Amino acid sequence: MFPFGSNYPIRGQTPVTWAIIALCGVVALLQLLQDPPFADTTFLRFGAIPALVSFDLVPWNRDSPHILLTMVTSMFVHAGVLHVLGNMLFFHSFSQPVESLMGPWRYALFYLLCGLGGTLGHSLANPGDFRPLVGASGAVAGVLAAHAVLLPWTRIRLPPSLLGPDTWPAWGFFVAWAALQFVQGLDTDSGIAWMAHIGGIVTGLLLAPLFSKPGVLVMAPTPGTDDAAEHGQGYRLSTAASAGLAALLVAGFGGWMLELQRHPKPDDLASAKGVIAAERLWGTVLPPDPESGLALYREAAQSDRYAALRLGKILHEGRLVPRDQAEAVQWYKRAADAGLQEAIALYAAALVEGDTVPRDTDKGLAMLRELAGKGYRPADLPLARAMERGDGGSVDLAAAADVYRKSCDAHPRSLDEREAANGGCLRWALMLFAGRGVAADPAQARALLERLARDEFPAAQNALGLLIAMDNPEAADIDDQRRPNDMQAEGWFLKAAYAGEPDAMYNAARYDEMRPNALAMPDAAKRKWIEKSAAAGNAKAKAWLQSH
Repeated sequence: MFPFGSNYPIRGQTPVTWAIIALCGVVALLQLLQDPPFADTTFLRFGAIPALVSFDLVPWNRDSPHILLTMVTSMFVHAGVLHVLGNMLFFHSFSQPVESLMGPWRYALFYLLCGLGGTLGHSLANPGDFRPLVGASGAVAGVLAAHAVLLPWTRIRLPPSLLGPDTWPAWGFFVAWAALQFVQGLDTDSGIAWMAHIGGIVTGLLLAPLFSKPGVLVMAPTPGTDDAAEHGQGYRLSTAASAGLAALLVAGFGGWMLELQRHPKPDDLASAKGVIAAERLWGTVLPPDPESGLALYREAAQSDRYAALRLGKILHEGRLVPRDQAEAVQWYKRAADAGLQEAIALYAAALVEGDTVPRDTDKGLAMLRELAGKGYRPADLPLARAMERGDGGSVDLAAAADVYRKSCDAHPRSLDEREAANGGCLRWALMLFAGRGVAADPAQARALLERLARDEFPAAQNALGLLIAMDNPEAADIDDQRRPNDMQAEGWFLKAAYAGEPDAMYNAARYDEMRPNALAMPDAAKRKWIEKSAAAGNAKAKAWLQSH
């Protein structure tokens, strides 16, 4: 059911239609030129996030202008070439007649309001969703609805098929397309935001009379045809009636949002709190507010196991908030008790190492072995570390090296599997370099470190910096003996330090202290890096601060 025009005679210019098509096309081209094309970062920054729209878009909230802006920008960002082409070709088939009946300025505002209605419909139907909504579909659906109510008899041209005639009346096409949206809604895996289409349709139907030029009729015949003889001249709605339809729309959306915020489902509210908290910490869409974000994260983590896991990681990393490993482990435990495999692995590793909790090696290793037996590959890494250190009672370097190698050769399917694979690959490189449990192969070890460093793995960037600076990726500290590639080593330290790697923060400062150069950082900057490293738990940084 893909249209390609109608028999409506366009009168005058339709600049808004062409401006929208051009803008969506230019934005799509810029997205296509990204590395990678249509990168997720663009969706996160410019897409409309349902949880924010549903629970954080309120008049007295300072976040609201930023959320409203994403609701507008999301209309011009698309998920791929086919997405934007489909939307714009569909849009072109109905847009010009509607713009002719409204005029450019009314039509531009009408288009934006239909897009906002589509975003509201999708968001309020999925209030806890963190996935950004992008695309012009809601606005386009509103334009289609306006065409159907203003010009229901206009013939829509369709490709010839065995299913029926190659032209349909606008109202018939609209009814069939709207019914299709409900059918698509039954397929939860379709990836189509069908409630955005429904929200746009309702908005378009109720606002079309109000935004039409004075004197424009509802259900009017197509100029130059005999529609009037068959269907009548159309109907004139008073301004009061048109305004009443618009008020009904506002009341409907407003009442839906108010009811949702007053009586939310616990899971939706907890999920939304986690999304809002993350946005306030990262500052991607909302103004950064770490204190408020951390407090809201703690609220969400009380009942949402995913929020508990994410909060534990944030506290462990200490990049956005003060590092607190003890609290991090407690949130891991909460998420582990709720059955999250990644949290179980993290809490089990803490038990094995005695990291801010009483050490219980047997329990921790049993938990890890159970996970590994169920096929959870990230559990292999802490198990191998235990074998390497002898935490289970005996050291088995060869077995540990074999696990690291297999992890390095794996094809991760999720983020936690990727992190585990990178960690295993780093350990494999270090064992290869030192000849622990395997035959020494410094050349292969360096190649692995370089690959991981290029893939933006901070711990490997730090290890590569040590290899270049000290000829040893596990060197205890930086000496004052210059090497030919000193600047390259310092670059890797700084890159890893800015990514939050505690050892790299210390090494970057110490490197500048022990081997000063023309680009040496001020003493205050060095001390700041070491203070940040110490706050993240680096024992060497803490000792340096005590002695200076």
